[in-house]
Amino acid sequence: MHYSHISMGGCFRELLLTLVLVSIIAGTVSVLGSSFGTNYSNNIRCIEKERQALLKFKRGLEDEGGVLSSWGSTEDCCTSWKGVRCSNSTGHVIMLDLHSEKTCYYDFYVENETCILSGEMNTALLELKYLNYLDLSFRYFNNTNFLELITSFSNLRYLNLSYGGLSGTIPNQFGNLSNLISLDLRGNTDLEAKNLDWLSHLPSLRHLDMDGVNLSKAVDWLQVANMLPSLQHLSLRECGLSIVTPPPTLFNINSSASLSFLDLSDNQITSMIFPSLLRHANSLVFLDLSFNDLRGSFPHHTLEKAISLVHLDLSYNHLERIVPKSLENFQSLQVLNLSSNNLSGEVLIDFAKLPSLKELRLSNNHLNGNLPLSVGKLSKLEVLDVSSNSLDGTITQAHLLNFSLLKELDFSYNSFSLNFSPAWVPTFQLDTLRLSSCRILGSAFPQWLQTQKNLSYLDITNAGISDIIPERFWDISYKLRYLNLSYNQIKGTVPDLSSRFVGFPGMDLSHKKFSGPLSAFPSNITTLNLSNNSFHGSVYFLCTMSTVTLNYLDLPNNLLFGSLPDCWTALDKLVVLNMANNNLSGTIPNSIGLAQRINTLHLGNNSFVGELPYSLGECKRLEVIDVGENRLTGSIPAWVGETEYLRILVLRSNLFSGSIPPELSHLTSLQVLDLSHNKISGAIPQCLNNITSMAEQHSPFDGTIGYSYASTYIYYNADGSAGYYVSEYIDNVLLILKKMGLVYSKNLGLVKAMDLSSNNLTGYIPVELTNLTGLIGLNLSGNWLTGTIPQEISKLKQLDSPDLSRNQLSGGIFSSLSHLTHLGTLDLSHNNLSGRIPTITQLQGFNKSAFEENPDLCGVPLPKKCPGDEEPDIPEVANTNIEHSWFCYQSAGIGFILSFSGVCGLLLLNVCWNHSYAQYIDELGARFHVRITGG
Repeated sequence: MHYSHISMGGCFRELLLTLVLVSIIAGTVSVLGSSFGTNYSNNIRCIEKERQALLKFKRGLEDEGGVLSSWGSTEDCCTSWKGVRCSNSTGHVIMLDLHSEKTCYYDFYVENETCILSGEMNTALLELKYLNYLDLSFRYFNNTNFLELITSFSNLRYLNLSYGGLSGTIPNQFGNLSNLISLDLRGNTDLEAKNLDWLSHLPSLRHLDMDGVNLSKAVDWLQVANMLPSLQHLSLRECGLSIVTPPPTLFNINSSASLSFLDLSDNQITSMIFPSLLRHANSLVFLDLSFNDLRGSFPHHTLEKAISLVHLDLSYNHLERIVPKSLENFQSLQVLNLSSNNLSGEVLIDFAKLPSLKELRLSNNHLNGNLPLSVGKLSKLEVLDVSSNSLDGTITQAHLLNFSLLKELDFSYNSFSLNFSPAWVPTFQLDTLRLSSCRILGSAFPQWLQTQKNLSYLDITNAGISDIIPERFWDISYKLRYLNLSYNQIKGTVPDLSSRFVGFPGMDLSHKKFSGPLSAFPSNITTLNLSNNSFHGSVYFLCTMSTVTLNYLDLPNNLLFGSLPDCWTALDKLVVLNMANNNLSGTIPNSIGLAQRINTLHLGNNSFVGELPYSLGECKRLEVIDVGENRLTGSIPAWVGETEYLRILVLRSNLFSGSIPPELSHLTSLQVLDLSHNKISGAIPQCLNNITSMAEQHSPFDGTIGYSYASTYIYYNADGSAGYYVSEYIDNVLLILKKMGLVYSKNLGLVKAMDLSSNNLTGYIPVELTNLTGLIGLNLSGNWLTGTIPQEISKLKQLDSPDLSRNQLSGGIFSSLSHLTHLGTLDLSHNNLSGRIPTITQLQGFNKSAFEENPDLCGVPLPKKCPGDEEPDIPEVANTNIEHSWFCYQSAGIGFILSFSGVCGLLLLNVCWNHSYAQYIDELGARFHVRITGG
């Protein structure tokens, strides 16, 4: 899962977790009868055997950060060794806390993987027989029997091994830790438990967190949880849980401690969980069942007793019908998240009855009507997200009047009209604002945005703004991490932004009316989309930025000119580069290959000359190469065939010569190959049938997304807290199909096409091409191909637009084309085809232009008739035979009349005669009339 914001619910979750742990630790300290401070008796010193055990443990570790540098500096391990605490009465080591203050992380920008403390756990550590508290979270130990060793510490009351890269199966020996009060194994996604029987031996357990551990085989998880009478906190998020049979009560009703925290999110749990919750709802404070499969109506009957709930998250669950008014009873509720369900109807809740609400999320449903004015009474609200619904009406200042604490506001993708006074000064300072697809009345640039000095995320796309952007807008917030003003009619220029924003900002200023030269942008920028504007000048501003963080650069459809810069060393993190549809010229610099992370390259419709730089062969991650409609020369380089992930190759409308390199057959993932309108000669390689992706009926992308790249960017605030935003790029490619230029974007994954037209190709059409059964477009027109159309072409059943025109093909058209049931267009014109056009449905619907200029081709729809189709000539009749002939025709006419009258008599006798037979008689009479009249 990827989140684009920091959830207040997540903050509350951590706060509650901290309070529970503090309580547990305090209890542990009380039991030990010792303070974990520094007030140790001068007579108590570290026990030598345990001191030596700690030093042996240290020697088996890689300590890059010097975490254990204090170990060994003094004789007494109890008073000055980091993370070590001893009993004040016995001197035994009772606490070992080596948790990492930073996670083991991979730095995308520095290319450095840093695990501060890891290695092998020395068995000498087992000398710490009195250990009660062990925290090795975010530490990586590579012992194959690491978990078994841990179970030897039988006196443990607190154990935290979270995010330790653990793998394998949790041993049943964990049941030996019968004194455990808190167990945290979360974040070990390669760890599994085939059953949870061992949990039943931990009667004192109050806190259990196994988020991410694979429990899909532990079908007994509910029954085992029922046997833990002291449990207060249970978190089994993303564990693969399901409910096979309706469970009994979830927790012992006679337990002395009641469950207050329950997180079962991101599993496959159904509504069968509700009976278990019903009996214990009154003790719950935190409930998260998001990302499950609850379905059906909102479970208000189950939760009506949960009046103590502070946090309720049922998002992503296919819940239906209305948002129930019974939620008004949860007066302690601080977080309500019902987003991404199928809820519908109007929101009828009186939010004034939820005075404690801090976070309200109703996004991605089917809600309609107006936003209740009572929302404005939520004076403690910090997050309001009703995006992606069918809400309408006008939002005024009255809705936002009391939101002095509001940090996140999302009205996007509704039909709201925003009507705020130009002089309005909100009482809040937002961190995140999304108004995409809302209508700002008056079309003027919203002045109140100037008052928001803490914005880190601003999206006002497609908001109906038609105005010149104020110069002072760019001073809106130095904290800005993401800015999207696209799809408006905003005019003006973009000033030098090199020193405006901190962090790693992303900007989308596309589809507007910005003009002028491109100035400098922040050197730490990550995404920059300036497409579809009127920017002019060179792109050498890239060299002045010295950015090492830019991974997405989108500049197409502008008025840029000049050559490409030669500073690609500083752009080596680039993933998407799009400069298509400009006036750029010169050669493509060989240094562009230094951007070895590049995935998508669009340089089409410019005036580039020279050859494709060989250095691009080092960009092994390339999936899209589009350099069509330039003036590139030389042969198609063989290195293209070594780009194993390539899916789109467009070299259309250049001056490439030579033959098609057989190395292209190595591109097994290729879906679009366009080499049209060049000077390529030679035969079509038979081995192109090895492009197996074109032989697949369905794309791995299943057409719903196309080629898209979604990146989650993390930034850090001054206080050290993290924030996130998601930048999504959906690729689009101009393809020539059905003799039209069509832009494919979200459905690009469905397209499989080969265009070799308008070259100098010779020889036969390889029958091997007919093995590419996933093709929907095949264009071989405008070449010098000879021979016949392969009869096996009927195997290309997905084919929509075959074009074999303007070649020298001969032979007939096979009736097997009837198997091509998806034909939308067809062109076989300007060849040497011969014989009758088959009278099959798939061909009869095309007009004559699809077959013309084939001198020996005949039949419908061509005007030329085939032999045997002509009407027979009637010989001249001598005068002496006129009377005889007239008698014959007259007799025939009388016979027809008599026969026809007889049939009509039968029809009169039987009015229910089949209509089709009557139609047949009409046709028979018509034919007879033609014969009589000689027509």
